Amino acid sequence: MDGAHAASCEEMGTTMSSAEGVAYKGLQQCIETVMAEVKRLLSAEQKATDYKSPDDGVVPDHRPTNACIRVVAYLFRILEAAFTALEGLNKQAFLTELVTHIFLI
Repeated sequence: MDGAHAASCEEMGTTMSSAEGVAYKGLQQCIETVMAEVKRLLSAEQKATDYKSPDDGVVPDHRPTNACIRVVAYLFRILEAAFTALEGLNKQAFLTELVTHIFLI
């Protein structure tokens, strides 16, 4: 009995480790998809006139650009989905990775 129990525990540990690896890969792919959409939105919506140098003598316009509004709205939808679908360490890991990727844009 003891040998069978130990083998069963070892097999369960291996299976859990494999499942965690697959879940992590899925979360990474999700983040890559989110970031691809953010980059697509920025490239489609940003305009050169959105960026004016203070040297232009024009008073800066601090209103958000259309690109900013669309990206923020998209990210809010993603966060709502993440908070609904994930919990615990999975939610923490996903949000940490997402924020890290956002700051790298």
